[in-house]
Amino acid sequence: MNDEDDEPDGWDLFSREVGNYGTEAFPRTFLVSTPSGGTHAYYRIPDTMRGRIKTAAHPKDPRFKVGLPVDTRLERKGYVVGAMSHTQSGDYVPVDKPEGM
Repeated sequence: MNDEDDEPDGWDLFSREVGNYGTEAFPRTFLVSTPSGGTHAYYRIPDTMRGRIKTAAHPKDPRFKVGLPVDTRLERKGYVVGAMSHTQSGDYVPVDKPEGM
């Protein structure tokens, strides 16, 4: 979630620049809502991309005051609090799971 009122959050940015959730560009996946109102979307990295994508938390982007409102966690660098977890901030609740997953 973006803390800046006048800037989009990661979900809005993905919907606008990648495509709507559930489309080929932004396919359905296992989704978890976070206590802050954000969403974790879990995807498998294609073998051809392994080692080429960096873990990042709000990477610098001149379009946004506090950086890109999207985090990536992958390849054993960083972590994501998983579904059904409970922290002092609240619960991480599954919100979508496509059939066959």
